[in-house]
Amino acid sequence: IAFGGRDVAVHRLTDALWPDAEGGSAYQALNMALQRLRQILGERHAIDLSDGRLTLDPRYCWVDTWAFERLAGAAGTLRPGRSDQKGSRAQSQAVGQAEQALALYHGPFLGKDEGEAWTLSARERLRRKFLRTAEALGQRWEAGHHWQQAIGCYERGLDIDDLAEDFYYHLMQCHHRLGQRAEAIQVYRRCKRMLQVHLQLSPSDRTEALYQALRQG
Repeated sequence: IAFGGRDVAVHRLTDALWPDAEGGSAYQALNMALQRLRQILGERHAIDLSDGRLTLDPRYCWVDTWAFERLAGAAGTLRPGRSDQKGSRAQSQAVGQAEQALALYHGPFLGKDEGEAWTLSARERLRRKFLRTAEALGQRWEAGHHWQQAIGCYERGLDIDDLAEDFYYHLMQCHHRLGQRAEAIQVYRRCKRMLQVHLQLSPSDRTEALYQALRQG
């Protein structure tokens, strides 16, 4: 799955999983692992091995990363705007797909403790797609004045990346729109603390300007 799940060359898997093994023993280890995996899945045809390449068959396997990327891709058509605007049916569908995508994402690919080099590309790609989807959906809710729904999106984004300043800025805006001045200021302080501790940076001029406006009422 990290390598795409389709037409993955056997040597890529053996190099990743058994880097210190000789060619023959690595291939034997792969065959044993493949047999065990087929037994666990309960369907031999779930994983096809032909011409030195492995493929997960979608007729037998449902893969969360595939579903997530498909939904996140469809949600990429989201545009800020009111629900009564032209094309709202397509936008409503995109909102639903975005919500499904966010619900499928439960954290880093293969978990926080899996730090193998071959996991990093897939992990970062999925993370970026989650953050883009959360931001696009949040901005869609903001444009429709659905402040609480937008807050939920931005908070979920910060659960994954607590250094994403744009999420803090939009959170401040949403709390301000709800008349929650103290909460908005707390968001700013959280943002400033995280940026300083982890990046030795200060909030942007835009975020600072919003904070000063909140302080002045």
